[in-house]
Amino acid sequence: MLYRALLPYQGWVVDADPESLNFILQHIDTIDEKGEFPDPTETADNIPIFTYTLKEQDASGPTGFEVVLNFLDAPGEFYEDIDSTSAETVKIFKASSTRNSGEIQDDDQNQDDQNQIDLNGIVDYLLSCDGIIFLLDPIRSKKDGKSYQSLLLKLFEEFKKRSQPENRIEGRLPQYMAFCLTKVDKEGIWEQLWTKVRHPDDKKEADEELMLAAKDLAKDVMGDLLFESLEHNYCVKNRYTFFPLASIGRYRDEKDKTWKEAVIDPDVSDTQSSQSAQSSQVTRYTTGFDPDAPSVGLNPTPSSTSSSIGGGGFASGNNAPKTPQSPSKPKPQINQDVKYEPFYVIEPIEWLINNFKK
Repeated sequence: MLYRALLPYQGWVVDADPESLNFILQHIDTIDEKGEFPDPTETADNIPIFTYTLKEQDASGPTGFEVVLNFLDAPGEFYEDIDSTSAETVKIFKASSTRNSGEIQDDDQNQDDQNQIDLNGIVDYLLSCDGIIFLLDPIRSKKDGKSYQSLLLKLFEEFKKRSQPENRIEGRLPQYMAFCLTKVDKEGIWEQLWTKVRHPDDKKEADEELMLAAKDLAKDVMGDLLFESLEHNYCVKNRYTFFPLASIGRYRDEKDKTWKEAVIDPDVSDTQSSQSAQSSQVTRYTTGFDPDAPSVGLNPTPSSTSSSIGGGGFASGNNAPKTPQSPSKPKPQINQDVKYEPFYVIEPIEWLINNFKK
């Protein structure tokens, strides 16, 4: 959904390396043609990186400023166990080589020793970036898996332990960090945000009120200890912020003029009534599945005229039981009969880019 949103992005040209483009087009086809989300990433010894390059242009042409976004296609369990052997020894590979000029080249030799990034696991990989986007699932935080407070406290302590003192700013991490609260199009979360918007007809004020609401939601999802620690221990002032985000979003029902969910999740928890028609009931995402949170990483060697953005999708990943349930739960379906509008997909990228350019 991000690549789709970036294509018409005014003032920028977006490129993707061949492997990344193939990955993107397959996922777009799955969403558009089947109305389905891609399958969760499975555990593997080698983790690929998918790269977008944003090249700035003005009225006179390219400015020479570019931003590299690298998406690390790792399952959620790598982030939940950052001190495990698998997270430390996993091999991270570039899908193809990117020259400093931003020109995308096919890797003709295709050799692992040339493509592998020489970093000590995912933590060092994320630590090497200029900016990180965290995807936090409010629904997951109330269900399975470790709490975000426990998970992120461990991650940030690892960041501080491994970062070089000379790279810190007043003892804090120098990276720009955007914490995105995903699935805000879901019932319950949507109402929690919009009840705090007092000026829905004024876009500027509504955006500011939504940002404050997202900050409150982040505090609830993260826990008080972690939320306060970001300000007082880990992050540099004005180098971190919070966003609401929904990759699918909602659609406007012209009959009653209300905004409704565009994702249909059949409720099959009651196996006795599994044959009842419930396709119109919108409830919640399947436990252990997070379409909003691809794991993301960073190109550690950007050119002097570029900045790099990485991130972590702290999601349920593969936390769902490995033993198949009977009957199996169907995936959530995207309503293809409506025009849905994604929510705050571009804004985190814009915020990072604007800070990189200062």
